[in-house]
Parts: sequence; structure tokens; C-alpha cells
Amino acid sequence: MRLRFILFFLVFLSILDTVEGQQVNDSINDSNKNNSWHFRISPYFWYVGLKGEIIRPPEPSNLPEYKPPPSYEVDLSFKDISNSLKFFLMLSTTYQGENFVVKAGITSLVLQGEAITPFELISEGINYNFTYLTSEISGGYRIIKKKKVNLDGLIGVRMLYTKIKGSSNVLEREFSGNRSVYWYDPIMGFQLKYMPIKKLEFSLYGDFGPIKKVDSYQVLVQGSYLFTRVFSMSLGYRNYFINSEDDEKDTIYTGKVFGPFLRFGFQF
Repeated sequence: MRLRFILFFLVFLSILDTVEGQQVNDSINDSNKNNSWHFRISPYFWYVGLKGEIIRPPEPSNLPEYKPPPSYEVDLSFKDISNSLKFFLMLSTTYQGENFVVKAGITSLVLQGEAITPFELISEGINYNFTYLTSEISGGYRIIKKKKVNLDGLIGVRMLYTKIKGSSNVLEREFSGNRSVYWYDPIMGFQLKYMPIKKLEFSLYGDFGPIKKVDSYQVLVQGSYLFTRVFSMSLGYRNYFINSEDDEKDTIYTGKVFGPFLRFGFQF
């Protein structure tokens, strides 16, 4: 009788332990349900501002009695830029595995008119068109991987293409000139992610890339809410800076590109 009682008690404890363990696993699975994606694609809109310097703008060919300034400063908020924004494309992607992560992003915008052209040149009938295209590709290893905190170390490359075109219509004849610069910059970076609850995450990203006489860095902070397993929304702020001490012929814009952004994430 005592032996049967002991066996019954042991079986009961075994069943209780199994049920409790399953409940713990279910709880962990539920908490990770919204974070179990592997690939995320995120179009976003950056309320971008510019604060820097346009170096050696082009001279419209054959334009009579016109000599472009060696440089001019720009200090523009998104409100200033919005009426001159002709095109924009902003997209980021992320792939994350168990221990590895790969990130890629592209930002492109084209400005034309009053925002990018000094007032004294507008009065002379001169108009500038400014193209800014940057892209980063990086990959790395998850250094810290916990339930609420992840830290990734990243290495990659940043590519930047800028172009400025000047045009004018004098005596019903159009004159134009343009100049463009392309360079790439190896970068090192990190991403810190904190998830206080299963549907909310905060992240901080930073990278830097000095090469030759060009220095660049980027800082991005955002908060994201995961509405479902496949859709999320983020609000954040991005500050991107480039400074070049190279020859003027290899530089068009130095300064920072900054502002808040709204991002929509689709994860699978």
C-alpha cells in the first residue's frame, strides 16, 4: 500500500512538473512570438533637413558674365525642403538569424529650386538641382543575445553619390552645367536593441567610417511597436554626417543630413 502511494505520488509530481514546464515554454513562446521574424523590409519617410556647405557649384556652360561662388552654406529644415522635393526613395532591410545579422538601406532624394539655390542666384535666373543618394550594407555577429537585450557588432561599406546641376535660361536659351562625385567608405558599427515587453522594442544604431580624408558617421535611435507578427511601425531620429578635407573636385556636400522619420516594417 505504501509502495503504491509512493508510486502514485511520484507519477503525480512528474505530471505536475511536465504541465508546469509546458506552461513556461508556452509563456516564452508567447513572449517571443512577435520577435521570431527573420527578414524585415521597411519603407520609411525621413523628414529630412540639411545643414552644411555646397562646394564648388557648377558653372552653366556659356552663360554670359556668370562666375559661380566657391561654396555656399545651406541650413534647411524639412519645411524649407518640402516645396523643392522632386523625388525621394527610402528603404531598409534586415535579415537576422540565430547569431548573425545582415542590414542594407538606401536613401535618395532630389531637390530643385529655391531650397537649394541661393537667393541672389535665383534673382539672376539661375536654378540648381541637387541629387543625394547613399546606401549602406553591413553584416555582423550577435555579441549579446538575451530575452530583452541584443547587441550586434557590424562591419560593412557605405556608398555615396552626389550631383549638382546648374541651369539658366537667358535670352530664351538654356545654359547648364553639372558635377557629380561618387565614393565608398568602409564602416564599423553596432546595434543595441531593448525589448521591455513582447510588442515593444527600442533600438540604437551607430556607425563610423573614416577613409583617407573623408570622415562620416551615423546615429539612429527608434522605438517600434509590433502590431502583429508581420507588421510593425517605428518612430525615430537619424543624424548622418559627412566631412571631407579632400580636394574640392572630390567634394560636393559637407555637413549633416538629419531629422525624424516614420518607418513601416513588414517582417517574415
